[in-house]
Amino acid sequence: MPELYGQPFKDELRKEIAGLKRDLWNERKEHMTTRRALRFSRAKIDELEAQLGRIKQQTQNVLQEIDKDIAPAIVDRVMKRKVG
Repeated sequence: MPELYGQPFKDELRKEIAGLKRDLWNERKEHMTTRRALRFSRAKIDELEAQLGRIKQQTQNVLQEIDKDIAPAIVDRVMKRKVG
């Protein structure tokens, strides 16, 4: 079994190891790219959630202002109907 220990076998193993290292490097690069994309997506989600919270608060403030303006008018109408 000299082919198991000869130079051709060693060359084949070196070639296979080099291929595996290259595959591992490519997987690492892809993993890092995915992690960066995930980090960016999470930051964007946080930003959008904060923006949504501000919009909800503004909407709530506007509705409260409308309620303050309309409530007396509604009470007046109801009182006029009951009295009138």
